[in-house]
Amino acid sequence: MPTPRINLKKPENEPRGNSPVIHMSGESLNRPLTMPWVFRPIFVFFIVAAILIGYFIFQRAYDAIIVAPQQEIENFEKNLSRDVPLQLPVLTSLVQLDNETIYNVFAESGYTTIDRNTLNNVESTGIDVVRIPEGVSEADAKLAFANKLNGISGSEVILMLNGSWQFTVGRDGYIDMKVKYADLKSRTIEEAIETAVQSQGLSDAYVEEVGEDNAGNTFKSGIVTINETNYYWRVSACALSELYPIDGIPKEACYVGIRLYL
Repeated sequence: MPTPRINLKKPENEPRGNSPVIHMSGESLNRPLTMPWVFRPIFVFFIVAAILIGYFIFQRAYDAIIVAPQQEIENFEKNLSRDVPLQLPVLTSLVQLDNETIYNVFAESGYTTIDRNTLNNVESTGIDVVRIPEGVSEADAKLAFANKLNGISGSEVILMLNGSWQFTVGRDGYIDMKVKYADLKSRTIEEAIETAVQSQGLSDAYVEEVGEDNAGNTFKSGIVTINETNYYWRVSACALSELYPIDGIPKEACYVGIRLYL
């Protein structure tokens, strides 16, 4: 199909020569670039607010990234190195006592304890108490142990473990007495076990077995005679880090359990 042709013609009345050029007024461009005084206080307010908000955000980030971790490390080392007396209860001297007498012995010994049965609303014929370590408030200890030391920092866990122990007595048909605690001073599991044996006056007791159980705990067990009654005893230990996988816990630290039962 042929392309149609378009004839372009100049208008007959087109002005010839140079046509006048119309320029826009530049007066507005020559005005000074200054903010009206009525808006200046508002502008200054927003600038100051932005600076303060930026500083606050920076400070929070700095504390979270730099200050808080360093403070946690310092608190951890401080709580780990605290020289807190453990004062373990001697099971061989308690095993033939009733609950009320045991509570009286603890009170006379100056132990501050938390009754876990009461704390957890558990009805029991036995005993389940935690000794609060020196330097820890009863309110903080109750909150921490009620949650089984979950939801707190590593330094707070060490604070609660250093110098505390859990003492339980079961009386369902037979006597089953236990005390569990963290040993932060022994250098090996074997040393922790021997220290526990000595603390209970079992150094001369009959040793029946020494080894490792199915759970991987190292143990030592035997029989002891108390007032002409034979009781079985067992001391076991494992690395504390197996129960509380917290950065900074010494690999030598142990968790020890002592059991005396009939």
